[in-house]
Amino acid sequence: MKNIVITILSVLCFTTSVVSQELINQKYLVSLIKMETDNKLNKEIKSFFKIKRSKKTSTLFQVSSEISFIDIEVFKDELKEHKNILPFDFELLEAKEEFKSKYSYEAIKNDFQDLLPSGDEYLFIHFSKPIGNLLTLQLSNHDLNSLPIKYGKVMQILFLFDEKGLVKNIYTKTFLYN
Repeated sequence: MKNIVITILSVLCFTTSVVSQELINQKYLVSLIKMETDNKLNKEIKSFFKIKRSKKTSTLFQVSSEISFIDIEVFKDELKEHKNILPFDFELLEAKEEFKSKYSYEAIKNDFQDLLPSGDEYLFIHFSKPIGNLLTLQLSNHDLNSLPIKYGKVMQILFLFDEKGLVKNIYTKTFLYN
């Protein structure tokens, strides 16, 4: 509970120091809070990364230094039921290369990587830019940007937001890279 309070206070302090709302998309902040407070998601993360159960209810995260494109094609079955609220035509998602050519981009510097404290025992959060009401991130136990190839465990999380900017659905996929 203490970590949740610290995280929320950190987020509030950070948001009040932001000069312009365009500097940081609120979806990043909402997703961080949701990851810290959603018990089901937190248990799934702890189970996948084999984080020992402790009295703490939350998992500690470190935000990566870059924001880079993360393909959401792996979630197309889940997104099929939300066709009418997607920010793009669903058929574009089925045509993987077209989706990638329209929405991919070069990695950019993450201006809010210091939002959470850093350390050695954290899971790295690798954000993608939001696409309309969707935000994708990858969790890993190492910085995916520091190596030329991906390896190890990765959990990809897709947040679907409603018109008020609140999380409507959360979808996860897990991968093992070697």
